[in-house]
Amino acid sequence: MEIAAGILFLATFVEGLVTFLFSKDEVSQPVLRYIALAMGVALAVAYDVDILAAMGMTSVVPLVGNIVSGIVIGRGSNYVNDLVGMLRK
Repeated sequence: MEIAAGILFLATFVEGLVTFLFSKDEVSQPVLRYIALAMGVALAVAYDVDILAAMGMTSVVPLVGNIVSGIVIGRGSNYVNDLVGMLRK
């Protein structure tokens, strides 16, 4: 559950930061999604967050787990909440 809490925190952080930095600018929604995705992947790589390894799936390319985790983080806190709920079942 520790990894889920970390991912939830990072997802909420990315969502809040993107909203704070770009809410007043004339930035389209698709661009904001790519910004959030890039921030999520950067944070996942920087903090070595790997949700796949936490679920017992290892890759021969270690960066794949970080990138997948970054995509989940960049997607936003609502998606992570749904994922954590499904994992608990």
